[in-house]
Amino acid sequence: MKTMNKEFRYKDFVFNISVELNTKVEKRINGKRWHTITINDMRSDGYYKKQEVLSNQLETEIDKLKIAAMDFVDSDERYTSDEQLLLKLGFK
Repeated sequence: MKTMNKEFRYKDFVFNISVELNTKVEKRINGKRWHTITINDMRSDGYYKKQEVLSNQLETEIDKLKIAAMDFVDSDERYTSDEQLLLKLGFK
């Protein structure tokens, strides 16, 4: 199995997108191949998603995972209530 990585940046976050090829292969002629996509932030925010997809879904699912990561960055859910209050008061 081969693994390929790509760095994805959004705002002040850096994510690693890793694709492990052929994690599951259907044992027949021209059988389906599944690949495992993992995305995680390179900071300590704990963002991590892992998904297994077919070959023809790779590009679409990578795009969906990137959008989900951007939504995480833009979401208030990653902040505690105290942090949200301080952000509203102009703290960074």
